[in-house]
Amino acid sequence: MKNRSTSRALWLFASASLVCTSATIEEASAAQAHVHDKDIDRLLGPDGQRLAPVVTPVFDRVPAGARARFQALQQDFSVAHSMWNPRTGVPTRIYGAGIRRENIAADDELALRVANGVVFDHLALLAPGSTTDDFRLVSNETYDGVRSIGWQQTHLGMPVIGGQVSVRLKGDHLNMLASEALPNVRLSNVGPALDTETLASRALSWVADGHGDNASIREVTPGHMVLPVLDARGGRTFHEVIEVIVDTDAPIGRWSIYVETSTGDILGRRQTLMFGQAPVRLRVPVRGPYAERMDTPANRMQIERAQSGAGFTSQQGFIFVNGSGEDATLIADGEAVTIIDESGPVATDNRFLSTSGVNVWDESGDEFRDAQLTTFAHANIVNDFGFVHLSAGDLL
Repeated sequence: MKNRSTSRALWLFASASLVCTSATIEEASAAQAHVHDKDIDRLLGPDGQRLAPVVTPVFDRVPAGARARFQALQQDFSVAHSMWNPRTGVPTRIYGAGIRRENIAADDELALRVANGVVFDHLALLAPGSTTDDFRLVSNETYDGVRSIGWQQTHLGMPVIGGQVSVRLKGDHLNMLASEALPNVRLSNVGPALDTETLASRALSWVADGHGDNASIREVTPGHMVLPVLDARGGRTFHEVIEVIVDTDAPIGRWSIYVETSTGDILGRRQTLMFGQAPVRLRVPVRGPYAERMDTPANRMQIERAQSGAGFTSQQGFIFVNGSGEDATLIADGEAVTIIDESGPVATDNRFLSTSGVNVWDESGDEFRDAQLTTFAHANIVNDFGFVHLSAGDLL
């Protein structure tokens, strides 16, 4: 009898583990609060709500407002596929044969020159409303033969939390563009800034009022920054803030508190201490739906943690949690593979993630949800194999 999960429409998008690299969750956590990239995914408002929306990307469907700019890019960059943020209209991933220059990934100067050219020539597509002065080079490095070059988005000289543009290069190709830039940044708060001592005191008071005993200010991060905040209608507003690091000892904690400079309002918070790693495994068939099953790491899977916020597991399936564990929602979606299922929503699993044992997600009793987990697990296995064994030329 034919398994229905083989006949229904189940698609995946494997967004290029083959040609790109990203920091593991361990590296991101160890970096503390002083980076301004994907930490936005773990930021909560004072009411506990996420500051960044959960967005399901769309694939190869170019927004109407971006079509002319996308066509202009295709004159310079050979595109195979694209992945878009439907809220912002920004292409989160564009990849293909890209731009070919002999040995470009191994040449620091050539790689940066070509990358600067394609990014800044097409900034209206990658970061609408920005100028070249709004981006600051922060990385140009190689890992396992893949070069990553990244720029931090700024506004009026201040880093925009969560805003960045990057490229990936391998062999003779610059073959991926990635953008998490925030379009049309304009500050919502006006007026002179309160003094730093007052702002820090507001952060300390907020933490002391119900988030830990013996609160003390550890440091105030130098400089101001721009924090994007979801408004009541689902749009974004942008606020000039400072970051205050506050420690507590009962329970032990370290909080990054984002305070609006002109009002002293607390706009964002993030618990930065993580005390344990919870291993997450997927129980899926080795080959087909009737084959024996294996427990394989939940490779770069999206997880919403009750206290620690959103994050992704490492390639080995580990994710940091508070204390000995915390409540979480596992989502059959990730950094390298996204599942799109016509029959229903992406599978999720609510559970307590423990550091003391292996957390196994098993959907063998539901053929449709099992099909999603199986596709997610095996697509990641294929991605990782290709990343190690294939070059950009083999892929494209």
